[in-house]
Amino acid sequence: MPIYISGALRPKLPPDQRESIEDNLRSKANSICFLCDGPFNENSEDIEVDHDIPEASGGPTDEQNLNLTHRACNRSKRDLQTNQIKPYLRLSRFMEALPGPVKYDGVLEHFSVTPQQTKCTLKDETASLVFPNTTDVVEIPIFRDIHGGVTYEYCFARIPRSAIYNDADIQPRNIDLNHVRSIYLDILNNPLHEPPNVRIEAQPNVEVNCFISLFDGQHKTIATWLNGQDSVTCKIYFNMPIGRANILVNSIQSLIKKLPLSSLELSAKMSEEYNAQFQDYVAHLPAGEPMGIAAEML
Repeated sequence: MPIYISGALRPKLPPDQRESIEDNLRSKANSICFLCDGPFNENSEDIEVDHDIPEASGGPTDEQNLNLTHRACNRSKRDLQTNQIKPYLRLSRFMEALPGPVKYDGVLEHFSVTPQQTKCTLKDETASLVFPNTTDVVEIPIFRDIHGGVTYEYCFARIPRSAIYNDADIQPRNIDLNHVRSIYLDILNNPLHEPPNVRIEAQPNVEVNCFISLFDGQHKTIATWLNGQDSVTCKIYFNMPIGRANILVNSIQSLIKKLPLSSLELSAKMSEEYNAQFQDYVAHLPAGEPMGIAAEML
């Protein structure tokens, strides 16, 4: 199959690059997709030309800014920057090569992570954690709540990649790449809204080596790794039995449905968001500079 170059792209090239663009990009690519870093076969796969820096962001149409990609990778990129879509596409390629569905532990190799145990001391009001490959003691407050006659002990902490295991006894879902993508694209601009949930088996006033087991929030955690972060803030439950954790996950996933905004509520929230953005824009205008067309839209 030939390399696809849109009819609108070729005329934009410098005149001395128009005839040789396919051969030059082939040589540049060396049969590797610029976006997913995976191999491509020009004889059997659809190959497209992609702008590294999008035209909409001022990227030029010339050999230096153009690269060969799988068509699916190029379409997945949409209006994102190359460095934004590459982490997701590389994970997608890794998972597609696996023999079947996977959970959190199935992608750890992609992130070069081999989890290790954490030292934990459970005290009356705080918990002391020493994460793998460090001697630093992280002291965090413990919260206690009673629900249904059961006392839950928990805390919040930022946990490194190297300390998080998959909770194979509880984790209910296989990884859905589309769900990972949605969360990842959101946290490119926004903080993670709800923390992943993990559990630790610990003993009062005794330092023990513990597994930090992720039982809810694997998609959020993976999206955080894609975003280049080395740790994620989690809610840690202490000494939560498997049965109790399963009840909690089941209630989160099936019994309690998230209440969506109605069309009117959503319109009102979007209006508030756009108005806040406009007010911020106006506040940062140099003195005496006109507001332009944005003012006419109010």
